[in-house]
Amino acid sequence: MSKGFESCRYKCTQCTFSSNDQEELKSHISKHSDDKQQQGQLKDGLQSQKCGVRTWFLIMASTDSKTLSKLFFFGRMQLPGHMSAAASDAISRYGRDPILVFFKAFGNLLQLNLQEAITELETIRDDSDVQLCTLMALIVAHKEQPHCDRDAVLKLDERLKERRRTAGENALRFAALFLALSNRPDKATQYADRILKINSSSFEGHVLRGWIYLMEAEINGNKKDEFRRRAEKDFESASSLQTNESEDPELLLGKVRCFEMKGDYKKALSILNSLRISHFEPKTIEKMRLELALGQWEDAQQLAVDCISTGSELCLLPALQMQIMYLLCREANYAEASNTIQKFIDQLHALEEGSAALFSFNAKLFSRMCGRNSLILQQAVSMMQHVVSIDASSNNLVEQGELLLKTAVSPDTFTTASNVFVKAMEADPDNARAMLGFNRCKLESGKTRDFDKIFNELEIIKESMSAGVTTRDESIFLANLLFTQAIILKQKGHTDKVFALIKKAVDFQHSSILRVGVGPEYLCALDADFRTENVKLLLKTIPPENISNSKQPNIMFNFAASVLDTVLKYMPGLFEAKYYGAYIKFLTGDLSTAESLLQDCIDRGSDADISDAHLLMAQIHVETGQFSKAESALSQALSLNFSVRNTPTYLLAKAKVHNKRQQFTDARKTLESALNLPGVRKVTGRARVNSAANTPTTPISDSERLTIFLELSECHRNDGNVHEATKVMQDAINEFKGTSEESRVVIANANLDLARGDVEGVLAALRQIDADKPYYISAREKMADIYLHHRNDKRMFAQCYKELVELQPNTRTKMLLGDAYMNILAIDKAIAVYQSAYKDSPNDVYLVKKIAQAFVKMHYYSQAITYFRNGYKKAPTLKYDLIDLLCRLRQFDDAERVLDESERHEQTYDLNRLMDEVKNFIARARIAEKRNQPQTHERFLHKAEAQQDVVLRRVKSEQPEWTQKQTELAIDINYELANLAISNRDLDKAVEIYQKCLGLNARHSKTQVKLIKTLLDLGNIEDCETHCVELLKSDPDNTDAIIMMADLMLSKHEFEDAGKYYRQLLDRSPDNCKVLLKAVGCLRRLGKLSDVKALFDAAIEHSPKIEMDAGFIYANAYYELYMGKVGDAMRLFNKCRKVKEYGEGSLCEMIRICLNPDNNVLGAEAFEDVAQSNSYGSEKSDLDSMALKTGEKLLAELKKSYKDSSEYGILQAYHIMSAKTNSAVNEAINLFNNLMPSNPVGCILGVASGYMISKNMLKARGELKKLYKEYQWNLADSEHFEKAYLLLADVMIQSNKYEIAHESLKKCLQYNKSCYKAYEYSGLVFEKEQSYKEAAERYALAWKYSHKTDPSIGIIVKFADFYSSLGYKLAYNYLKAKRYIDAIDISNEVLANHESYPKIRKDILEKARAAFRT
Repeated sequence: MSKGFESCRYKCTQCTFSSNDQEELKSHISKHSDDKQQQGQLKDGLQSQKCGVRTWFLIMASTDSKTLSKLFFFGRMQLPGHMSAAASDAISRYGRDPILVFFKAFGNLLQLNLQEAITELETIRDDSDVQLCTLMALIVAHKEQPHCDRDAVLKLDERLKERRRTAGENALRFAALFLALSNRPDKATQYADRILKINSSSFEGHVLRGWIYLMEAEINGNKKDEFRRRAEKDFESASSLQTNESEDPELLLGKVRCFEMKGDYKKALSILNSLRISHFEPKTIEKMRLELALGQWEDAQQLAVDCISTGSELCLLPALQMQIMYLLCREANYAEASNTIQKFIDQLHALEEGSAALFSFNAKLFSRMCGRNSLILQQAVSMMQHVVSIDASSNNLVEQGELLLKTAVSPDTFTTASNVFVKAMEADPDNARAMLGFNRCKLESGKTRDFDKIFNELEIIKESMSAGVTTRDESIFLANLLFTQAIILKQKGHTDKVFALIKKAVDFQHSSILRVGVGPEYLCALDADFRTENVKLLLKTIPPENISNSKQPNIMFNFAASVLDTVLKYMPGLFEAKYYGAYIKFLTGDLSTAESLLQDCIDRGSDADISDAHLLMAQIHVETGQFSKAESALSQALSLNFSVRNTPTYLLAKAKVHNKRQQFTDARKTLESALNLPGVRKVTGRARVNSAANTPTTPISDSERLTIFLELSECHRNDGNVHEATKVMQDAINEFKGTSEESRVVIANANLDLARGDVEGVLAALRQIDADKPYYISAREKMADIYLHHRNDKRMFAQCYKELVELQPNTRTKMLLGDAYMNILAIDKAIAVYQSAYKDSPNDVYLVKKIAQAFVKMHYYSQAITYFRNGYKKAPTLKYDLIDLLCRLRQFDDAERVLDESERHEQTYDLNRLMDEVKNFIARARIAEKRNQPQTHERFLHKAEAQQDVVLRRVKSEQPEWTQKQTELAIDINYELANLAISNRDLDKAVEIYQKCLGLNARHSKTQVKLIKTLLDLGNIEDCETHCVELLKSDPDNTDAIIMMADLMLSKHEFEDAGKYYRQLLDRSPDNCKVLLKAVGCLRRLGKLSDVKALFDAAIEHSPKIEMDAGFIYANAYYELYMGKVGDAMRLFNKCRKVKEYGEGSLCEMIRICLNPDNNVLGAEAFEDVAQSNSYGSEKSDLDSMALKTGEKLLAELKKSYKDSSEYGILQAYHIMSAKTNSAVNEAINLFNNLMPSNPVGCILGVASGYMISKNMLKARGELKKLYKEYQWNLADSEHFEKAYLLLADVMIQSNKYEIAHESLKKCLQYNKSCYKAYEYSGLVFEKEQSYKEAAERYALAWKYSHKTDPSIGIIVKFADFYSSLGYKLAYNYLKAKRYIDAIDISNEVLANHESYPKIRKDILEKARAAFRT
């Protein structure tokens, strides 16, 4: 403190306070510290005093922790202009306090405003508290002068040494700060140690040293954790010394930085939020950084928008930087980003004009994340030009040249970049970066063919660095050098060595970011542009065979995908990275992820960019069979870039769509157009320049050219024109002879030769493909396939793969051999081979899974469990395979222990951890389901649903490319919940869940189909039709949607329209058993069962093996049942009853047949006299008893196999009722009443049947009338409604109410024109009304739709009764209607099949003959 402080007495102008006591003065100042107006008035009042003014200002600045922390913060952020501006703002409030003047001058010094800095520093060089730091700053300023005054520097240095010996705490503190902010933390530490030596309880000393350690941690990455721990210790010591209730901002920011360095950004943000200081820019800026580190882009962006809108000058630059990163990395909105960058540059010039490093860093940052957008690159170049104007050092010139090289698209721009690199080499001849850049210019401009010379020069530099890479800059340089060497090897054609160099390049580049916290520095060091360029180069050099076999795990594709995944994790909006990521997923068969990535490209990209994305999307749709969508994508690509019509990719995709739709003429014309493209029939040597896009396009590759030939040959072959197919193939053989694609032609030609039966010729041709040819492995696989499927020679099948392993013993070939052994069920040999491959690649999780699955097939479950346990430690996804296996073995406790072990780890907010928790909840739900714990099952599903909602919110901002998969998972979880709701008959809840799923993905066809089906079950026809029409508009080829539309037509009783939809599907796919089954039911309702045979014949012709398919047998069983051949139906249903998909339905139908073999209406009495007169006596009774026993066994099987079957209760009640005793009937009725809520229609019919059996016709009629009036016909209960209408007609006939009977029968026939029982009842009504002509017509229809068949003799013979009695009735009514010839014909037909039915001879045949004679 200044001398004389104690003799000064001050009086506040705003209150009555006056004192000469230092502590009282400090306390009073703090009361006014947050009121700017009051501070200004205090200052004005005090300036009238003659003494102690300087001391007052010193106390004001040193006690205002908010102001000091702000100054230190901007110094640490390397924003010297902001530091000067903050100091100037404080000076305007506090006056020319020496501390504030120093920081203002320090900011000018860092911006090289040397004279201004020296002038300011000279005014405070004698102040004891800032004297040390001022002298240090003056020495630096003088040394930076163009003409250094050495005498002045010596004098300043002597004075510094003198003052350093007697310096107090404050002087040492600010000196340490100066050194730390000047990137000399090692020297700063010495000053901080002296402070704590003088006063070990110095709060400021501990905070200062803690920050210095953090700065050392940033510089010395290898000792980062050690320095961070030291800093934490100092901050803890400072906390223990603090007396104020609120923490010092500098201390709190230090703790935030410690947690940030540990990667615990959530904790860092929590601590930062506890800082209660208003209008504090460091808090806002740091919060933006932490939100970014957490992946909360939207929150960080909102903070930036708020900063910009409030007009805070000190926050504006970081806020604009954040907004630019958001627009580039998230939105890919380059136009808006360019506008914001211009504002950012203007603000840089306003505040940081002399900060060359700041201009340079942001130029690199924006250029590396803009996807080489020309607008952004030009702005980055202008920023680097400003850097060079400040400091034309060799390194700055190199960075300018590297930026110019990114913009180079013409010879002039290459020349400009090359000249800059030459200047850099002139400035520093030893600058290896300059030499590397110069060589890159020559390579990319095509001005040199001297590849060996350049490669060797780079090799010498690389060898000189063999001692080890120690700095981040060295890692980045070496990564660029290796990438340049990879370019040279690619141009020389040595593609086999490119991958190794690219992998090393990316590894070195990645090592430069290992110890960088997530933020702008990390995103800059990540260098998305460099990584994307490496992947593009790698994709150009992957061997053709790897592309063709890319569905197998491939190290190159995995590496490329991992490189891009890292980029997209932090910069999900980058178009190129996302596009190539989608392309790799497409090549490796992950079509759903590829589609998700591409859709995001299309949604975010500009029209100029996304035509390629539409082309790739079209290829994906072709692969997945969505041809309408493929055509739409091709149209989009063409509308955005008309020149794509002349590209092989466009024409190939278009041809494939035509080919798949069997439009062979259009496909052929398209492919012939592709063949006529320049370069397809003959390779073009040089790349062409696309004038429209002004970018070079690569020549058509051999692989693309050959694909056109092969597709055309396939098109001819599919069209039945084998001669033309052979001709095209011969052209391909001639065209590609001697190229890398020659082997592929041989393999493709093998398919044609096999079709002609020339197996030996094919094998001979494949044997000619040598081991050094690109497609050797594919040739061996084809040979093996021929041996297995055409010669049934398992030994030679395995031998092909054994020879492959002998010639190329690596993991991939061993896996192929292991798969071959698995195919021929030599599982023990497969395990041995897999284990050998596992020794070569112990980290290959795919192998672990294969070995474990092989052990499971051998029933060696303990070994499988061991492999899964060891494997999931390396790959957590295997944990769920292990749990699935344990559940299959019913080891539920062990399965839960596996989950418990994985959940014992530290809980984090990491996105991957949250996704694991969702999977864990799903796994626990599965375990509960297997344990038959429905409530626990549902509880865990709800937990999974809630957690997945959190994941979806996070993933949309952090990993957008995962959005589709995570949305699918959310939908799957909701499906299970919907299934539970449906099983509980809560269809409204199921609809609500499906609507939530559509909220997640409005175009999700599977969800729409489920919703439509549930609405259909609810009888909500209007909404059902609306959803169906919308789905068919968006996806006209959707099979499920067409089926639902047909079902909807059935529900609306529009059976003809439904039949048209089914016919449409069967024309496209005759062997679709699901549609075939529905078509059989529809034709039955149309009265056209005779058309079914043609459908079955078409299915067999299309797919001869379909007769063995369970779905086909199931459909055939229903056909036989509807045709009245219950014996055949029973036999066919029996074949399906063990098949999961058809088991429940088959069992239910078999039970119904056993309980009611001739499909009579239970309880009906109108024909009872006929049935009694045609009884088979004891034989019938024995057969009935046998059928009931069989039904009882089947019922027990149904209960055991399908515990939740909705039909079990009703069938059980009918089985009880079949005893026909009063007690049995009453028991059945009670059971029906209990089941009423779950199946009201079926149960009302059952109750009515029971009343009829117990001769209580009034109650039966009451139940049936209730059903008739209160319930609308629906497809699900159609069989129950039919029986109810028939039973009601029976009751009304017995009551002589023929009009109501007619009405009920009309309703029955409205829904099923094949219902012969309805025609029979109708004939009976007309007969009772003595309308014999009409009766004969109805009986004739009944005769027709009963198909006049005699069921096979077995347990079912009662149909003979019906057959004979129906024939009798028909003949009788012909007789009464005087149609004697018809009566005679029917009588003869009955007697021909049933000689033991003499009644018809006597009563009808003889009378008809006599009447005819007369």
